[in-house]
Amino acid sequence: MRPIEDINAIFKEMEQGQIRGRMVIDLRS
Repeated sequence: MRPIEDINAIFKEMEQGQIRGRMVIDLRS
């Protein structure tokens, strides 16, 4: 899990192809 505050970093990493598989983002945090 990653906090919602990391959402921008997560998208940036996805754009750069650094994330493998599915990220689980806790939208309830």
